Amino acid sequence: MGVSHSHPQYERYYCRSPPCETPGFCARDLELMHQWSTSTYKTLSEIPELEPFWRDNVVKIGLRCHFVTRGILCVAALHLAHLTAAPERKQEFSQTASYHYDGATRAARESIPDLTKPAAPEDQENHFIFSILNVYYENFADGFLHQSDRDESRVPDLFALSTGSQRLAAGAKWVGNRESLVYPIILHTQEIYDCAKRISTSGCSYIGELESRIQALDSASCSIRASCELAVEELKILVTVFYEFPRSRLFLNTFRWMYTLPEGFMQLLRSPKPPQEVLVIFVYCCMLSKVVSHEWWSERWMRSLTNLSHELLDDEHRAWVVELSGWVS
Repeated sequence: MGVSHSHPQYERYYCRSPPCETPGFCARDLELMHQWSTSTYKTLSEIPELEPFWRDNVVKIGLRCHFVTRGILCVAALHLAHLTAAPERKQEFSQTASYHYDGATRAARESIPDLTKPAAPEDQENHFIFSILNVYYENFADGFLHQSDRDESRVPDLFALSTGSQRLAAGAKWVGNRESLVYPIILHTQEIYDCAKRISTSGCSYIGELESRIQALDSASCSIRASCELAVEELKILVTVFYEFPRSRLFLNTFRWMYTLPEGFMQLLRSPKPPQEVLVIFVYCCMLSKVVSHEWWSERWMRSLTNLSHELLDDEHRAWVVELSGWVS
């Protein structure tokens, strides 16, 4: 069982050396890897079967890939920053997280394979895992490291990050390989897709009123209506999967919806001033976070995202939003 760093009596054990100034690693990084291997990995998934994946498989991938290692270290540093009470220690761990993140992203960009040639399975796995670590980092760092510099344009950027891992996996040779180090998380994702194929959305009353409002949009909003209708249909599938398949109620699975959206809807969401109907659908997606459990890396970001979305709605469309009280079908 890992030592909790949230208690003052453990402060004397913290490594007080500055972040490494060379491409190599230092004593603090050993502390961070210990934090990952004893505590952080447990917070990244609530499915017990996936704990060995985060504890063992991801570290094995890090042993062969420098930027995955640094991705692991930056997430562990953020976890310690969250747990630490002392302001100066919180700042030190935050700086260490930023240091490793910057180095990891530079190395990842430099290692992107030539798109004109088939990528090696290991290279694909490396980038896939780093894309997931990137989501964890950005989810927490958006609210923790950038509190004084909130930029509304970061919202769609983070959705691009969330869909990036899905796109990396699409068509990759290792996806169906049981010997692949990433197979456990692919298997869980496949379970969700299989459930989505089996369910019927006819009883999804929670989205019914929203669906009726979208269908009633006037002819001047024809293109918006078409994109919104497709988005609502996918949202109904996600709500029903969450209701019938409790194992799917994970924070990151909230964004499974984004993977299946038409590009037209995503373009509307990313626009400088998204249509109000698009923002309403987005708020519904955010509210699904109420039926999933949160960890240190998701709470702040989802709260900030939901509040921001409500702020962008006008009074008329704010009335479209039906709060999710308890779990309803």
